Amino acid sequence: MDFGYEKDSKERLPFEHYLKAYQDLNPEDISQRTGIPYDGETSSFTLRLMGVTYRITHPGYEVFHLDGEGAGWFPLEEKPNARILVLRFLTEGAAAPASGKSRGARYISNSFRGDAFSGLRMGLEINWRNLQPLWIKSEVRS
Repeated sequence: MDFGYEKDSKERLPFEHYLKAYQDLNPEDISQRTGIPYDGETSSFTLRLMGVTYRITHPGYEVFHLDGEGAGWFPLEEKPNARILVLRFLTEGAAAPASGKSRGARYISNSFRGDAFSGLRMGLEINWRNLQPLWIKSEVRS
């Protein structure tokens, strides 16, 4: 039976779609929107993901790790889903600074639906202040 698509279409087709969009964008605009540094001399972005610093070329989207030899695993070089995730962020994402406000799970009501999550929703409290760097915490307290 012919379905009209190849077996790898769940990874290949999205990758091709976002790669085309990435190649059409201005790298300076991407850098300004996402906050990821762009080096015009090497035509590449520098991104840190899961403890490893990567260089990502534009427009070719070639990925190289710069450090993290101790990690031994470089998902952005090896895993199609990680490559698509970063490629999608570069094409559509934007940097969003932390507000410094504490929010509980009750403010995220659309994320939890149904009886299975009602107890979790009541007991889950997310305190964004604990996730901020120390220099921000000291400003919030004073």
